[in-house]
Amino acid sequence: MKEKPVIIFLHGMGGGKKDSYIFKKVFSEYTVIPFIYDSTLKKSIKELANDLQEFISIHISSKQSFSLVGVSAGGVISEYYIKTKQPKQLTHFYSICSPHKGTYLSKYLWKKREGVQDLFKGSSLLKRLEKLDYPKGIKVGSLYSKYDLLVPGFSGSNGASSHTNFPLHWIIHFMPYVAKKAKQFIENDNN
Repeated sequence: MKEKPVIIFLHGMGGGKKDSYIFKKVFSEYTVIPFIYDSTLKKSIKELANDLQEFISIHISSKQSFSLVGVSAGGVISEYYIKTKQPKQLTHFYSICSPHKGTYLSKYLWKKREGVQDLFKGSSLLKRLEKLDYPKGIKVGSLYSKYDLLVPGFSGSNGASSHTNFPLHWIIHFMPYVAKKAKQFIENDNN
C-alpha cells in the first residue's frame, strides 16, 4: 500500500491543534500532522524552528517527502526552518497571512515575547531571512490579504502569491476555501 503524502501544519500565534481541522478535511487523502508549539511565542522564531526540525525528524523518515503549510507566525517559523536547515525531503511550502515582511503590532504588544518581537517589521530575524534563498526545488506559495489588519499590505506575500479580500487574520485558516487554495497549490505541478 502506498503511503499518503504528508502535510505538516503549523498554526499561528494563539493557535493549536484545532486549527488544523479544516485542513484535515480538505486534505483527506493526505496525512496532516499538526506541529503544536507554545503559541504565546515566548521562544524565539529560531528556537521554534529548531523544535520543528526535531519534530520532523521524529515524524518523517529520511526518505519520505512532505509539504509545510504555515499560518501567520507558523509561516515564518517554517520559512526560517527551510532557509536555515535546507531540508532535502521538502517539496512545497505554503504560507497563509504570514508576516514575511513583518508586522507593526508586535512593537506595541507582547514586548517580552521573543518570537513576537522577531515578527516586527525590520527585525534582525526578518532581515536575515530576506537575504537567504529557499533551497532549489521547493515550490513556495502564499495567500495574503492587503486588508489584513495584523499583516497589512503585501507583508504576507511570499513566492507564488495569491490575494484574498478577507480581512480577519485570526480566523482566515478556518475558511474552507483557504485550505482548498493550499491544496491546489501543492497539487499543481505548474507553479
